[in-house]
Amino acid sequence: MAEVLRRGGDARHVQRMPRSGQASVLGQGGPLDGLDGRGNYYKFDHRDVRAKALRDDAGQIIGISFPTQPGDTEQVTAWAKAPNRTSDVEVYTVTMSGDVRSPTLSVGASGPAPWSSRPIYIHAHASNEFFSIPVETGSGVKALKVDGATFGEILRKHSGFREAARNTPGRDGLLMSCASGHPNATAAAEMAQHMHSKGSAQTWHAPTGNGVRIHHPGSDRSAYGATQSWDFQGNEIPGGFVSFPPPPTTAQAPQPSGAAYAQAPGNDPYASSQYAPGYGYHP
Repeated sequence: MAEVLRRGGDARHVQRMPRSGQASVLGQGGPLDGLDGRGNYYKFDHRDVRAKALRDDAGQIIGISFPTQPGDTEQVTAWAKAPNRTSDVEVYTVTMSGDVRSPTLSVGASGPAPWSSRPIYIHAHASNEFFSIPVETGSGVKALKVDGATFGEILRKHSGFREAARNTPGRDGLLMSCASGHPNATAAAEMAQHMHSKGSAQTWHAPTGNGVRIHHPGSDRSAYGATQSWDFQGNEIPGGFVSFPPPPTTAQAPQPSGAAYAQAPGNDPYASSQYAPGYGYHP
């Protein structure tokens, strides 16, 4: 990821499916599209996306993971289940050094998180342009790259995310997705814009550099932090997070009773699930 952030060039978006028939279309068909690692186009439906619930030590769903790399499921679920999960209220600065392909990470000081209480945790590998998600293509599950708006649409229709939102009412969302919030990135910004356009009142946060989960096997403590990154001119950017609050017109005022903020997708009429609970989802 550090190598990507050092490299120049403008961000590109996932292209929409060509209507001329010049490119082969793969997948099971549907309104969504993405690219595999070779640049092949896939058409798919949100029902084809695979995900894993993130549970705390009490078994409550607090987020959702889209595992696309070996060890993802085991590592991120263990991180989420740690009884002392400090990332609910604080974050760490992390410094990368050495070989950018396999850097050494040094954990620095902690500070208050930009979210005030436990956020909805969304885990997916990413770059400054794309999110990576596991999709059943009809010939096996493949990791496909999708842009931020497509990722947001997948989230808002996914039963796992909706349950996490119900369990975390009125809370912010954290995209545990490397570089998605980089100053030259489009991924997190497009995702947040799409969610807000559909009625979400959440503020979304994303790391500007690499997001780092901190958890030793068997430990009862876990934490989260962000590394430094670089702009396209090679200038270093301190590690941190960028926040995407909803536009004023979509922000919900507190209820008179003092209840939690009303929030989408729970009150979003467009987000009703069209598939049976558990489809493509492993709680």
